[in-house]
Amino acid sequence: MYRFKGFTEKANTALNLAIEAAQELGHTYIGTEHIVLGLLREGTGVAASVLGARGVTAALYEEKIVEVESSGEFSRLTPEDFTPRAKTAMEMALAEAAMMQHGYVGTEHILMAVLRDDSSVAVRLIVALGARPDELFGDIAKAVGAPTAQTTAGGERLGKAPAAKGGGKTPTLDQFGRDLTKQAKEGRLDPVIGRAAEIERVIQILSRRTKNNPCLIGERGQNRYRRRPGPKNRRR
Repeated sequence: MYRFKGFTEKANTALNLAIEAAQELGHTYIGTEHIVLGLLREGTGVAASVLGARGVTAALYEEKIVEVESSGEFSRLTPEDFTPRAKTAMEMALAEAAMMQHGYVGTEHILMAVLRDDSSVAVRLIVALGARPDELFGDIAKAVGAPTAQTTAGGERLGKAPAAKGGGKTPTLDQFGRDLTKQAKEGRLDPVIGRAAEIERVIQILSRRTKNNPCLIGERGQNRYRRRPGPKNRRR
């Protein structure tokens, strides 16, 4: 059993069941849909309870996954095979727990983190089974004893992440990062000359489902350059 630091026993069990689910379905990656299936298979946590109360069961959810992604032969996977979106959800689960002033990361925090990304396969499948994310947020708040169905002790809304200036669909990224794509479209980035091959290779690495983090190494302003795909250490 893999151990995920900071997560409760039930949350650890759910994440391991997510890996097992992806393996059994013959998928070569572990996405947020597998995480939700793991939460449901765990069966005793807050996440499984609120989803079940809204008619989302492990059996029905697995059927939906197979409908949209089919299945294949058993594949051996590890935590390194979590997709970038799934890894982000796990990181956001830590933020959810901190925002609610909880000293642990439980199944409820993982589910909340997944629900925030309403464009994911995981959330689309939940909605297809008749459950609404906003209602699930309220159910979680009631289950863990939050002050109201929609707010935390600090007054932040549970239904949505704190909005960054100017709004947008990625408030957390907007708050802590820079939208390089937007800056490039606006012509605010310096042009890169003589690096067409390297740029193309970086794009290829970023487009992978797994091992999709390029590492760019070299002194600023120098012509030394080396790229290395790997699960960690992206430097920009």
